[in-house]
Amino acid sequence: MEPTRAVRIPAARPSSEGAGTRGTAGADGAVHPSLNRSGCQRAIRTYALFLVALLAIYGIFLGTFLTAPESGVRSNPSEYGFFSLVLVVIGLYGFGVTVWRAPREVRATEQEVVVLGRTGRERRFSRGPGFVVSVLKRYPGGLFSDEATELVRVALPDGSARVYLVDEGLIPSTSPG
Repeated sequence: MEPTRAVRIPAARPSSEGAGTRGTAGADGAVHPSLNRSGCQRAIRTYALFLVALLAIYGIFLGTFLTAPESGVRSNPSEYGFFSLVLVVIGLYGFGVTVWRAPREVRATEQEVVVLGRTGRERRFSRGPGFVVSVLKRYPGGLFSDEATELVRVALPDGSARVYLVDEGLIPSTSPG
């Protein structure tokens, strides 16, 4: 029989879903990221509904083109190409307005807020004079997301601003109201 040997069990890491780790610095000094679950969920479901409606409209128009008594539109393939191009442009615009505004995660400390976008690009916003976060719209939980979400505007001292769809309280508001 072989001698027993000690097995090391690693300690559990702090969860990013915990109440005290909502994108803030923890007791260990490390910054815990907060995943933007409900914001992403609302954005994806809204875009899916938009896409279904857009494709239904495309199908109706396509059916009208194919059943038209005049052969002008039916016999011209460039009309279908142009119509399909318009569909793609509107679809991409809808993606930008919905899904692109929902970052994957947010990390916040007393000095800065770091937003990790869809492509993995980090945007750093230093807290200080001129840094203002205002809630543009609050959405309750429901069909589009399980929990409440907020559309927030992050304004910077240089006058530029970004708009994000995030979980409620993920980026705390600095403006009254």
